[in-house]
Amino acid sequence: MKEQITEEIVEELEVLVQLSLPKEERERAGRELTEILAYAQTVQDLVWTEEAASDFAPVLREDVVEESFPKARLLANAPEAEDGCFRVPRTIGAGRQS
Repeated sequence: MKEQITEEIVEELEVLVQLSLPKEERERAGRELTEILAYAQTVQDLVWTEEAASDFAPVLREDVVEESFPKARLLANAPEAEDGCFRVPRTIGAGRQS
């Protein structure tokens, strides 16, 4: 059975990710999320045999240590930096009401 993402679920997601969608977008988001979940279920339902899994052996390359950009050069492009790190606005927990 295909689980439907209802408008109520989309509204709950809007609160969690701090979005506000118009009604048309909310309906579209519900349809698209339903399709994504159905596809994920299809992938999860696939049956893999040992033989099939061995066909997809990873191709690895040798790790090579290379020169990287100097930290000062990278931080020079940052709008804000602090203690040798990029400073960004707080996003997790920001604006959440208890």
